[in-house]
Amino acid sequence: MSKATFCLRNLKRGSREIMRRLADEAPQVERRTVICLDRCDICIEQPFLLWQKKEWLMAETVEQLWEMLEKRI
Repeated sequence: MSKATFCLRNLKRGSREIMRRLADEAPQVERRTVICLDRCDICIEQPFLLWQKKEWLMAETVEQLWEMLEKRI
């Protein structure tokens, strides 16, 4: 099963929208939220997530991040 991990502190930067879209459009992807992913340098700037516990996905906009994620689903 595919997994996407989100930083709780990044939800307000747009990753919350990605979580919702995953739930609606790709429910087979496991969604997990942790308090901190220790990537504050990214977290304060843009939406991001950790894909499959090994790949950092980040983009300037939520839509760009979603497009990156769609290619991996």
